Amino acid sequence: MFFQVIFTSLIYLFPGIVGASVVCSSLFKGPGIQFDAAPEGRRIFVPSVSSDFVRLTDFLLDKQNFPQANIISVGTADAVRIDEQYVQQVTVRQRAFAAYGENVFQVAEGVNKARFRRASHEILLDVANTLVKNYPQYFSIRGRTLHNHILQTSVPLTNAGQVHPLARAGQLVQEDLIVVTKNRKGEYILAGGFLASATNWNINWYAGVTMAEIHRGFGNEAMIENMLDRLQPGGPFARNNWNVYEDATLSQFSSSRFGRYKFEAPPVSMKHVEDHIYVRFEYQTLSRLRKNQDHLLFTIRPYTYRIGDMMQVEGVAQSLANGIVKKHTSPEGKLEVDEYTRLVLRYLRKEGYEPEADSSSIQR
Repeated sequence: MFFQVIFTSLIYLFPGIVGASVVCSSLFKGPGIQFDAAPEGRRIFVPSVSSDFVRLTDFLLDKQNFPQANIISVGTADAVRIDEQYVQQVTVRQRAFAAYGENVFQVAEGVNKARFRRASHEILLDVANTLVKNYPQYFSIRGRTLHNHILQTSVPLTNAGQVHPLARAGQLVQEDLIVVTKNRKGEYILAGGFLASATNWNINWYAGVTMAEIHRGFGNEAMIENMLDRLQPGGPFARNNWNVYEDATLSQFSSSRFGRYKFEAPPVSMKHVEDHIYVRFEYQTLSRLRKNQDHLLFTIRPYTYRIGDMMQVEGVAQSLANGIVKKHTSPEGKLEVDEYTRLVLRYLRKEGYEPEADSSSIQR
């Protein structure tokens, strides 16, 4: 889960989702990215398997999972990217917000709402400008309106309006957007966010909770506070978190009150590894806003890859084998993994990818 390691196409338009007006129902048909189709009907809990294998090579699989072990400095544009899953994932995110409202977008109690909204408006403008700069064939700004030529929608960029600026921003991109600021006691808290692609958690769990409390038990509370204090406005820092999963669903709300989807886990069998077991990455960035400098922005972007697909990318299988052992070996030298992760490691060894670390505790 993100905070425990620190850090539609509008063919079917839900009223009031993004304050957008439909221009036409056809998708953008120009050259460039070949977008996946939106899920049929009103489906929200759908699998989303990535085929961005160039992006896969950016992820650090064989680094320790603890935050400072794989933090890097990146450009400002790296916090927001679009790929072939844009239509599918943005549609899911918009439907999740329409169906679950405050369980997807929330501003914590006790937060200064006016200051939070100003910071959110800055985020919306940054997101819009980044999209236009990096994807001019798909996005443009006229006056105070962003035109999305992929979805054929228009999104107002003002701070006014019924739909909150952060909720508008969260429905333009594939990233979840989490805002952090200090409370009256000077403690960093999760002030609010738009979280529609969660990995087994939801915004209600942590809205208003301090960073120290979120990370209690990890022994790094003071380090996190110091790191956040030292963060300067501008380009973000980035890291990735990852785990083996048997579920490729994009939006994994944990609570049953969210209408938890029905998911049938695959058998723990070697023959199911390639096509039915996945590695889910969370690409995470952290930055301090330039104007509203008392607010920080976390972005979280999930990528899910089939084990079989990962095997086709040079160097990735060996890095995964190394990473499983490095990440899940206790200080006492014991491998502590769930049954699917253990199965993947057995599969990798069977395919000739022996971990470059002590794996004596692995059951062959």
